[in-house]
Amino acid sequence: MVSDGASYFPEGASVDSTSTVDDSPSLHDAKRRARISQNINQVYAFPRLLTVQHCHGRAESYCRSLLLERHGFPLYHPTVALKKGSIYLEKGISIGDVGFIWPGGSFRFFFNIFLPVDDPIHAGYTPTEFKPIEPPLDSEVNFIPDYFKPGTIIASEGIKVVKHSTEPLDASFYSKKREGGILILPRGASRQDMTTTDRLHEYVQRNAPHWYQVINHYSDCTLHPNGSLVIVTGCDKAADYANSSFSNTEKRHHGISLRYTWKPNYDPPWTQYEHADVHWFQPYKDDVISASPNQCVFVRTLRVSLSSLSWAKALPVISPTSRFVSLIVKERSLLQRCRDIIAVWHKTRYREKELLAKIHLDEKYYFEPNVIIAQIMLGQFPNANTSLVDDSVWCSRAQGGLGTASNIFALVNKVLDTCDVVENHGRVTLTPKAVSPHNPTLLNRFLHCRNYHRQKKIRRVDIAYVCESYKVA
Repeated sequence: MVSDGASYFPEGASVDSTSTVDDSPSLHDAKRRARISQNINQVYAFPRLLTVQHCHGRAESYCRSLLLERHGFPLYHPTVALKKGSIYLEKGISIGDVGFIWPGGSFRFFFNIFLPVDDPIHAGYTPTEFKPIEPPLDSEVNFIPDYFKPGTIIASEGIKVVKHSTEPLDASFYSKKREGGILILPRGASRQDMTTTDRLHEYVQRNAPHWYQVINHYSDCTLHPNGSLVIVTGCDKAADYANSSFSNTEKRHHGISLRYTWKPNYDPPWTQYEHADVHWFQPYKDDVISASPNQCVFVRTLRVSLSSLSWAKALPVISPTSRFVSLIVKERSLLQRCRDIIAVWHKTRYREKELLAKIHLDEKYYFEPNVIIAQIMLGQFPNANTSLVDDSVWCSRAQGGLGTASNIFALVNKVLDTCDVVENHGRVTLTPKAVSPHNPTLLNRFLHCRNYHRQKKIRRVDIAYVCESYKVA
């Protein structure tokens, strides 16, 4: 039996600029669409977006399920992906860290922009001619030691949570959703954020091309795609945690159930977790009181992307076409599924299983809304050299729910509705739109409403081209 088709086109295929996104596009929209697509297609080395129907990978399911909970990017493995000794591991992720999200849902640390070259945390691994920037003042950092209270449970949409007791923490979970994620903080967690990142912009813009050379090891192939480089601007850290993820539960008639019961030392707290992936970190009894909160469960970053020109100058031997893909789950109607089946039969689409078999594990890149936002920003200002997008832009506007394509696109639209794309000395950033203190007249309301719907219609075209499908060659 032929499975549903996946929205993906192999490398080298041509895009039909006459295809439409909505049913009745105007000539103006078509011209706008062609121009936007040309700009977006010229942004080098971003991961290609692949919409799929089925969930693949429990780490991906966890990150996707908790992405819109307004806390930042959820790390499936809060312990840092690092093999440089225990100095950094004892402290954990901190503001100013430069790195990227490692496959498997952990953070890969390279260096900290606020620390000197000879700091033991760097262990001799800093870029050539690295010069740190002045550390933030106490007034520039907002620290809340008990932001998450002890016993906090964060569960994705559609998970039923039943707390049996608080001392010790004992809870059951049940869900019939296709995927989900659960995070438990037995002793709570702290939150730390920079109040503003504006003073970092010029410094990051100046150094970003060289940093991309460093993380790609000056190689002739892309080890890390455009948009993957991040600077940590906020983090939520705990001394202990437990998490779980599951996927494709719609195939099971009775759904999925789990139970968590806190236990001392490192005894397994999870029971009844068949068909789910579970993790936990619990200090040993003697270390519980003095345990350092070094497990970063959520991280917020300033995401750095290069324009086509900057990427070509910094990494001229690397192919501009990215080999990386990011998966987004898209719910399709019965009509859309029928169209996909017909497309597969005509060999104009891959079958989903066939397609995923062609993608290596090291080519998957975790999806994050800024990947779309940055491409649209650089598409509007193709002469800019750097895009800087703070996670707080989309975190503050997220409304919860699973990280499906419809929810993600709604969030991107909301961000672009409430923010202006601003270019300043080659940097493209987002600034919140000013709110008029005066009550608008009826005419102004009408004109604003008309312009809003026109821009929203055009933006659907912009987003569609970022997520454009590639046909079989």
